[in-house]
Amino acid sequence: MLSVIWGILKIIGLLLLILLGVLAALLLLVLFVPVRYSGRGCGCYSSREQRLKGKASVSWLFHLISFRAEAAEDGFRARLRILGIPIWGAGAWKKKKRRAGKRRTKKPAVRPAQSRKEEDAVRETAVLQGAETGRGAAEAVLPEKQEGASGEEVRSGPGETSRKTGKIRGFFRKIRQILCRLVQMIRNLSCTGRKIRDKMKKIGENAGSLLDFAGAPENREVFRYLWEEGKRLLRHILPRRFSGRVRFGMEDPASTGKALMILGILYPVLQDRAEITPVFENENLAEGELSFRGRIRAASLLIIGIRVWSSKQFQKFIRRGQELRRSMSESR
Repeated sequence: MLSVIWGILKIIGLLLLILLGVLAALLLLVLFVPVRYSGRGCGCYSSREQRLKGKASVSWLFHLISFRAEAAEDGFRARLRILGIPIWGAGAWKKKKRRAGKRRTKKPAVRPAQSRKEEDAVRETAVLQGAETGRGAAEAVLPEKQEGASGEEVRSGPGETSRKTGKIRGFFRKIRQILCRLVQMIRNLSCTGRKIRDKMKKIGENAGSLLDFAGAPENREVFRYLWEEGKRLLRHILPRRFSGRVRFGMEDPASTGKALMILGILYPVLQDRAEITPVFENENLAEGELSFRGRIRAASLLIIGIRVWSSKQFQKFIRRGQELRRSMSESR
């Protein structure tokens, strides 16, 4: 009996170990197998030509899960695959192949000559009957219209004065309503002006406290620490391989020069991987090519997040922020 129980317990333990091993393997795969992405595109925007083409793909674990998107002149297509099986967007992906086939045009059905003659005869009889009925209706309606007109002439005499007085009263009533609305609008404007003044005063007080909070030396240290960790995060997320070529220009050459100065700030990031060429031809122009490739590992993101959250400086910064928010809510 005991041997049977031990055998059952061994089997249950082995199953639990296998299950834990599978879960641990899945967790390690999610953490350490990177998500790879890549893309390539080209485009042109000018007064003479407007085109845009590009494609991008994201995959994980040797394309176990893959997503691909493509933009072309005939539209946008996307597809999601798991284990090589299209899950979403498969029909849209084959849309281009369907359009490439020959379009079938429906030929109009040819009617025989005998049926056309019969339709013409039916149409002529209907026209003749409509003409006869139209005459009778006109003769019946004319005397009624004459009687109605004579009745209106008889009734129009005594009611004209009452109509005129009603119109005058309605005109003065509308003027009074407009004046009441103007007075109410002026009152509302005065109330809104007071509310805006009070809100601006509160905003000024809050802005002063926020500036004092940001200018504190202990908070500056936290901001510097967050900036360093943010650069590390961007360095991991941004593409490892990047190349491109851009030509741009504006109608005003001075605006082109200013844009080139702003783009010069990105030189430490772009370096020699991208070629930027300004065009001073007094026209709006933007064209270029771009290709990139990179990867994102969940373990790296998790390590950076744990490092930031567990730092004592950041915890103290959160407490000071909560106290500031509480004091600002109490002042309201």
